[in-house]
Parts: sequence; C-alpha cells; structure tokens
Amino acid sequence: MERGQIGLDDPIRAHLPDLRIAVPGATERVTIRHLLSHTSGIDCGDDFTDTGEGDDCLERYVDEVIPEIGLLHEPGERWSYSNGGYIILGRLVEVLDGRPFDDALIERVFNRSA
Repeated sequence: MERGQIGLDDPIRAHLPDLRIAVPGATERVTIRHLLSHTSGIDCGDDFTDTGEGDDCLERYVDEVIPEIGLLHEPGERWSYSNGGYIILGRLVEVLDGRPFDDALIERVFNRSA
C-alpha cells in the first residue's frame, strides 16, 4: 500500500486475475481487507494442504487448492479464520514484488528495503 500498488478495498481478483474460488462470483467480491481481517468467508481455516517447499508452493496452492474451496459466509459478513486467505495474500506479495515470498519477506522486513 505504501508503494501505491494496492488498496485495502481492491478486489483481490484485480491483482490476481487467475484466482478462482469454487462459488461463482465470489472471487470478484473478496477484497484485500477481507483477507487481512479474516472476513473473506473462504472455507479453509484449518487447511494444511502440502504444496511443497519450492518457490512455487504459494502459486500452486492458489492455483490448485483454492479453486476447490467454497465460502462459509459472504465476504464481509462475519469473521472466520482462514489460512488460505493468508496464503492468497502471500501470493499477492509475490506477484507485486516479482520474487518468491520468502525472498520478499527477508528483503522487505528483515533488511528493511523499499
């Protein structure tokens, strides 16, 4: 957000156009704010699907697991913990930053670069 690349109320699909959720039309309604606040409704609060340890593990989770997952409730309706929501956010970091999440995290948080 500080770099002006995203806004909290942007639909996540605006930044991850290939993202799919099993419920028709849901992908367009989920915002970055919903994902950050666990109000997206995405039904994978305790999902621990292993997509490996490679640089593509978040991309594979978003491409292979999320499309099979439905909603517990409409986005913004209430709070429900979602591991998958934060995996989607990690993928968003990768897309915006142009490098794997681990590298972006090390550089931006621990090395404190812009």
